[in-house]
Amino acid sequence: MKEKKKIAVAMAMGWDFLPRDFFLSYEGLRAVTERTGEYYIDMVVARSAWIDTMRDACAETAVSMNPDYIVWLDCDQTYPPDTILRLIKHVDDGKLVVAGITPDRERRLNNINRFGGPRGVITDERVKPNTGLQRIEISGFGGVITHPSVFKILEAPYFQRGWHKGQDGHYRHGEDVEFYGQCQEKGIECWCDTDLHFGHMAQRIIQVYK
Repeated sequence: MKEKKKIAVAMAMGWDFLPRDFFLSYEGLRAVTERTGEYYIDMVVARSAWIDTMRDACAETAVSMNPDYIVWLDCDQTYPPDTILRLIKHVDDGKLVVAGITPDRERRLNNINRFGGPRGVITDERVKPNTGLQRIEISGFGGVITHPSVFKILEAPYFQRGWHKGQDGHYRHGEDVEFYGQCQEKGIECWCDTDLHFGHMAQRIIQVYK
């Protein structure tokens, strides 16, 4: 019998509860993934007051499990049932970091950004939904797959929040920006499957603006 490949699904859980819509979408993608008979999922969870601390703890635990893939999910998002299978295909094709596309909760934009501008990070309006696999610099970190080798190339801590000194002040960056900054420094190409859309929870699920 062919040995199943291991997927570490990493989730930062700072809340005391899981939203219903996230739970249902997670169960859907777990069932679809494991039903193939080719993979099994190990859940990796960390809890803290700080998102960067949770991400780093998840990375450390996931790598220690020696998985074939690490998939990152956020509990305030929803995912199509075939999310993991689609992301795995990109890694099997040689990509090391691949995201889907998530709408910003406050603006009718996606979560794909690039380095630059006075604040150090600006929206990358060149990346449009439904345009296939696109090279990117920065995305959010919900619905992202990383090959485990990434964390042997990067240096811990991987997700610590940082600061950018702009002309008109200092701006705090999220933990995902620091991760992608390290990827850029180490020569790791990052990608987005712009045909893979996630929901982002506010008081309702927001879909990608097309």
